[in-house]
Parts: sequence; structure tokens; C-alpha cells
Amino acid sequence: MVETLFIDQTYETPEVQIDFVQGVFSIKGRSIPEKADKFWDTFSEEIFKFDRDRELEFILNLEYLNISSSKKLLHIFYKLNSEFKNVKVTWYYEENDEDMYEVGRDYEHMSTLPFEFKINKI
Repeated sequence: MVETLFIDQTYETPEVQIDFVQGVFSIKGRSIPEKADKFWDTFSEEIFKFDRDRELEFILNLEYLNISSSKKLLHIFYKLNSEFKNVKVTWYYEENDEDMYEVGRDYEHMSTLPFEFKINKI
């Protein structure tokens, strides 16, 4: 098994980093691809190769995501919620971006995963 997976950020897709050794999954940027299924499916199943009993940190630092990306992310949260015992979600947002903060809060309530909210320090 590979130790890390990295996907470069593009104009339409976020940077994705998965560190299998540390148990860290990170998404940063914007997700507005026309074919969200194709993009998200390229890496989302990799998350579920982690040992279900170990600690997993899920870090999101999103500027924006379209509806289809939002649905894919929610599906990942539901699956994490049902299959893993120890998942922590860290949701970064810009200080004045109430919309992205509220999106994170909505995910927190829909999934019941523990979320920590942090303001981006750029």
C-alpha cells in the first residue's frame, strides 16, 4: 500500500492529500468540477482503506464547493460516521465567510461527527 496520495489543485478541483501513515486526509481549495462524481471517486475510496479502529483526521479548507461536490462530501461523512470509530473533522473557513462556516455546521449536524472549526490564518 502507498504511504501517501497527492492530487494537485486545479481551477475546478481542490488539492487532496492522504497520509496513510499519520491517518490524515486533507482537502484544500475549491470544488466546482462539472463531473464531481469522477473527481471525488478518484480518491474517496482510498479513505476507506484506513483501519476502522485507528484515529483519522479529516481536514477541510474549502473556499467553495458546488452542489454535486457537496453531495459527495456528505456521502463521505455519512460513511465515515457509520464505519469508523475515531474520526475528527477540522473545518477551516475565512473569518468573514459565514456561508462556508454554516456549510460546515450543517455537515456537523447531519453527520454527528465531531467537528472543530478554525479560522484561516493566512
